[in-house]
Amino acid sequence: MHQPLSLLLVYGDHERFELRRRLFTWSPLFFGVAIYLALHLSPLVLALLAGAWNVEHTLMQRYGITRIYGRMVGQTEGGSELPLYFSWLLLAAAWAAADPMTMDRVAALGIRGANRAAFEVLAEWRSVAETLLVPLAVLSLALMARWLSEESRRPNNRAKQLYVASTLGLFATMLVNPIMGFIGYVGAHSFEYFVIVTRAIGKGYVEQRNVRSPLGRLANGRLGRPGLLAIYLLALAATVYVLEHYASFTVYSMVFFTLGALHFFYDGFIWKLPNSTLSY
Repeated sequence: MHQPLSLLLVYGDHERFELRRRLFTWSPLFFGVAIYLALHLSPLVLALLAGAWNVEHTLMQRYGITRIYGRMVGQTEGGSELPLYFSWLLLAAAWAAADPMTMDRVAALGIRGANRAAFEVLAEWRSVAETLLVPLAVLSLALMARWLSEESRRPNNRAKQLYVASTLGLFATMLVNPIMGFIGYVGAHSFEYFVIVTRAIGKGYVEQRNVRSPLGRLANGRLGRPGLLAIYLLALAATVYVLEHYASFTVYSMVFFTLGALHFFYDGFIWKLPNSTLSY
């Protein structure tokens, strides 16, 4: 539900679109063709790549928000947070692979097709994962000790510390139930993205009364930001319903994976473009 928001930000503002016109014009076609070929050649590889990109993308957003909290109180250094987060992620992944109950949980949830095959690949690495558990746990503890030491010497921001603790809580949940923990991890990312986009639209369009683009005119219209997001959600829900009930597996998968790929890819550009409308 959150991924097409990136497309709204790009194609709803012609000024932002013009900054990388070629990239935003040809990327949908490129990813669409690549995903179509992947679906016919190896759905398993597509599922593995999509899952890995999703996990990394979600982690980088959490790191970005962590750094925003740090900069709010003048913290200019934050290099220790990213390796710490990755160590937690690797430990959680190894734990899921080593857990003999993982495939039972997959079966209980009715996960099938390429997604189930991806979990089966993870389970095949059980012996390697079991070997890596202790080193990864030691690495995580060492990086946590380093971060705590550095954080104690930085300007204090309790909000940042609570956010880091909540990130640890998400990964700890994965140790109890990897699948439920992962759903919570991605779900939190989705919720945060809605908050980020809502704040960015408010600062970039509403506060500045920017009505030069369709997105700006809608945000400043009678319905405002709540109405804009309500229309977006209704349109997306209708699209998903039509795809699920009337489209073929190939069409549904192409739309799903293409939207995901464009969301991951565009997010690396739209928050770093020269115009400052996307600020939160």
